[in-house]
Amino acid sequence: MIGKINGADKQTIDFYNHNSERYDKTTFNLKLEIPWIEFTSRVKPSGRILDVGCGSGRDMRHFIDLGYYVEGIEPSREMAKIARSRTGAIIHEIAAEQIDFNNQFDGVWACASLLHVDRSKMEETYNSIMRSLKHSGVFYFSLKSGVGIVRKEDGRLFANYSSNEIEELVAARSDAKSFVSWESSDALNTINTKWLNFIIVKK
Repeated sequence: MIGKINGADKQTIDFYNHNSERYDKTTFNLKLEIPWIEFTSRVKPSGRILDVGCGSGRDMRHFIDLGYYVEGIEPSREMAKIARSRTGAIIHEIAAEQIDFNNQFDGVWACASLLHVDRSKMEETYNSIMRSLKHSGVFYFSLKSGVGIVRKEDGRLFANYSSNEIEELVAARSDAKSFVSWESSDALNTINTKWLNFIIVKK
């Protein structure tokens, strides 16, 4: 699936290409204990996991150490390089909007990555991810709580959501067996930032 990156926001990718080492140093050692446990407690042991927007490979490394087979998706070539060096895993240099797997993974992990998907492309991206899951597959993703789309000074695009909007997105499909959500504070202690966490188990 390595190929030209279509559909992704170029300014966002440029930011991560130009700031890959600094971003890695800031985020790699974060411990996401609650999301990790909530996710892996539902994914079968030694299952196949796809990390969407894997960054420098922090969560991939954690899942690999637990005995899972993990592949990553990362549209930033510089971040993908770091992730490969840290994990030795397959990293597809494509955007979330380009996912085209079918019934291949026991779990999909998208931590703080789908927030860079334009709101107009979110439903299609969500549907593609659900298609990539096997029966009883588990999908975890996190988004920032808020309204509309924000372009930050550093160039990155952020699409904000409410829990109700995501509930409607999930309800539009008939293949969700269970749906769990919770709010959390920012792992980097950013002021006035609340995260929405979601876990969907596919029928």
